[in-house]
Amino acid sequence: MKIADKRRMYTVMREAPLVYQVNGPARIELITRYPSPEKSKKSQPFSYQLVVDNEEPITINHRYKLQKSIRSVQHPSHYYTYSGNYFINIKDGDHTLTMSANADQKYPVLLRVIKKGFKTSL
Repeated sequence: MKIADKRRMYTVMREAPLVYQVNGPARIELITRYPSPEKSKKSQPFSYQLVVDNEEPITINHRYKLQKSIRSVQHPSHYYTYSGNYFINIKDGDHTLTMSANADQKYPVLLRVIKKGFKTSL
């Protein structure tokens, strides 16, 4: 996907869940977008679930309008929403993050995962 003249790689969340192994402590940013094959002025609702280490699932809901400047090389005729960002702090140790899109959505959710270290204050 091209965002502000930079190529950004997104993973497609379909039926199969996406599993990430993370070593903490870390701050994880989940950046998601939702595609639409047609132009619309309406907000597009989309959601997905996050499970950390087999604990209770967290349902993350977003609702954003389509952003005109976003384009995909693979799907040039599609439009994409503004990014839905979700942050989660991961404690020390090895952890498993599992993300899955809700099955009742018409299109798959696009996901980017960024791991950031914690900033220590002096």
